[in-house]
Amino acid sequence: MKTELSLTTRTNTVKTATDSISRIVLLATTAIDKVARHYSHLLGTSINRRQTGLLLNAQAAFVFTVFPVECSIAVRLLCLAWLVCALLKCKRSGIHAAEE
Repeated sequence: MKTELSLTTRTNTVKTATDSISRIVLLATTAIDKVARHYSHLLGTSINRRQTGLLLNAQAAFVFTVFPVECSIAVRLLCLAWLVCALLKCKRSGIHAAEE
């Protein structure tokens, strides 16, 4: 009696997952680059991806700090601390508007 054993590999599944992740990364970097160009235009100076992330973080902190939401004062203070830290990181990174 002859017994055959067939082993299948999941290389196609791994390749598809890798391709999907690559596409997601490409889309994310493209979007960040577009936002960086927009910020560069507004500030009149060139900024990089890291600085773009810092500016987005500061904007999110501002929104959560300023806009009214039913939450405790402790949460408000945490958001305020987040905003201050985000602004200090932006300052330390050298983000500034071009002087005219």
